[in-house]
Amino acid sequence: MALLLCSGTMMLHSCISEEPLNMECDITSITIDVDEPTTLFYNAADASKSISELSLTYTQDTITFITRIDANIGNFPVTLNYTEGATPYLFTSETAFEVFKNGSAVDFAKGPRHFRIVSQDEAWHRDYFVKVVHRNKTGGDMLFDFNTYLLDPNNSEKFYIWPATDENAINGFMQGDIYWKNGNPGYKLSKSTAKPDEYPTVPIVGGGPDGSDCVKMETMDTGSFGKMVGLLMASGSMFTGTFDVANALKNALKATVFGRPFAHKPVRFSFDMKYEPAANFQNSKGEFLGNVIDEPDAYLCIYRINDADGKPTVINGANVVTSENIVGMARLPHNYVKNADGSLSDLPCNTPIHGIEKSWTHVVLDVNYTEELDPQTLANMGYGLYIGFASSWQGAYFEGAIGSKCWIDNVRVECAE
Repeated sequence: MALLLCSGTMMLHSCISEEPLNMECDITSITIDVDEPTTLFYNAADASKSISELSLTYTQDTITFITRIDANIGNFPVTLNYTEGATPYLFTSETAFEVFKNGSAVDFAKGPRHFRIVSQDEAWHRDYFVKVVHRNKTGGDMLFDFNTYLLDPNNSEKFYIWPATDENAINGFMQGDIYWKNGNPGYKLSKSTAKPDEYPTVPIVGGGPDGSDCVKMETMDTGSFGKMVGLLMASGSMFTGTFDVANALKNALKATVFGRPFAHKPVRFSFDMKYEPAANFQNSKGEFLGNVIDEPDAYLCIYRINDADGKPTVINGANVVTSENIVGMARLPHNYVKNADGSLSDLPCNTPIHGIEKSWTHVVLDVNYTEELDPQTLANMGYGLYIGFASSWQGAYFEGAIGSKCWIDNVRVECAE
């Protein structure tokens, strides 16, 4: 009897394999752990970076912390969160590195510092370059002509991306991440075989009103995969902010995050646009609404970086034009309906009032403010700015007409002196 029990135990152990070691080697977040973050950063939230919100390559990633203009950059304690079982290292020279312990001070005075995360199985590693730099003092006026673009190297060159080239944008508003965002990474999940010019947002060579290049946005069918996950269409889009493709299928509205700190007061928003609405506007269930005509969207918003309780404001697809922290807005005209609480909601209808047609139209919109900007708050980067365009103005809710096309070019932001 004892012999049988022993044999059974040995057989049980032989059937249970050990858990494989983790192959992942990613930083998930990084924090500069100073006692009073606002002495170094304009906003306390800027002391921490969630990697899922950043545009990073798979080999050598650069993570940038932007400080106050007059801050002293030196030794700062750093805390890393990384994948389970991995080991973090900090390079002490080009070829030597040591295990990094959270809370250790890192000297950023001489430039970027090189971190390496090695997977639990020690077969993989990933490099990160972390730098702390001053925010540059720049003017507020900006021009985006979309003449510069490239195939995204982080996504196997599957679709196009557009960097800013305006010096005020690069050194100010878009410092640390000079790329416009769009929904192309999400579309790649539904149609991975699409060629670069078959995505919702693409460049058009020589297609602008002045013969230069421009951007075309088109609302597209997401195919069988889109039907399976209940996301039937993808609106072409361009916006400033971040797009968390890892969560795009879980919650597309929250995966799109808008806004960056801005130290100027925009007064005018202008652009060139033309539009061709497709027939058969449909809702998120795929039901055609015969009494609705698709419309484009364009907006510039100024908002308070922190809410009334001092917590960081989150602007995403769900509240991009409705957040109570928005203090100024310029938006392409649309029809609205007044809610019971007095708020306004977009009103899809068959009588659009935006005035955009199939030929190029130069649009000039004043920024309307609901309150005066506080000069001190403005100087301390207490307000944020974002810009957005879409080929279907209800595209964030997966409503629109498949085939609607919108072209944009020569986007300008003019600020008060």
